[in-house]
Amino acid sequence: MKKSLDRDFDPAMDERERMSVEALTIEALEPRNRRRRSFLFVLAIVLIGGIAAAGFVSRAVGLDAKPSVSPPPPTPISWSNRTVDAATLPSPAPARSLSPGDPTPNPHPRTPLSVQMKIPGGYWQKSHGNHFTLVLMNTSGLEVPFDPCPTYRMYIAGTDVTASPLHLLNCEAIGSVLSMGRTVTLDMVYEPAADDPIGNQTLVWSWVLPEDYQATTTARILLAP
Repeated sequence: MKKSLDRDFDPAMDERERMSVEALTIEALEPRNRRRRSFLFVLAIVLIGGIAAAGFVSRAVGLDAKPSVSPPPPTPISWSNRTVDAATLPSPAPARSLSPGDPTPNPHPRTPLSVQMKIPGGYWQKSHGNHFTLVLMNTSGLEVPFDPCPTYRMYIAGTDVTASPLHLLNCEAIGSVLSMGRTVTLDMVYEPAADDPIGNQTLVWSWVLPEDYQATTTARILLAP
């Protein structure tokens, strides 16, 4: 039977199918490994660009940001080994005790100052001087004059207080006035007396003159022969 006699036969069908097949081109498929390398290359470019952008932003922000700097610790003022003879100093005036209803104020108030000893670890020896740090702060709300220069004592609790030397503060380094709220850090040296007891003891630092102010503190030490 001829094709032209078939039912529903289209004479142009063979020609269209032939042209369709001839127009179809087959491209070679890209190998899988090559596609993977291309993807990894693009990913690496993106990552590098992101890191560079982040570094630029951080540097730009750092231009305006100020570095955080902690203040240096205060340098202790050197110790002065100057002493004075207690007999040459004026006798302290006794403080007046007020009776109820007495309008007269106490003529000799003792304004407290903040004072603290910082004792290093280990033990102290009686054979030489032992260093520690004293922190003195004016918490009185007024200027504290250091002219004349204040005196103080250091001694072991329970011993004869009057036998301990009367030292002068290093007023040349501190200045003539301790202003309100000012803190000074002082190097101190305690030279044990021959009759100081050994073992665990309490060291006392006490302001003596001028008597208008009071500053006393204690600390535990281990005193060895």
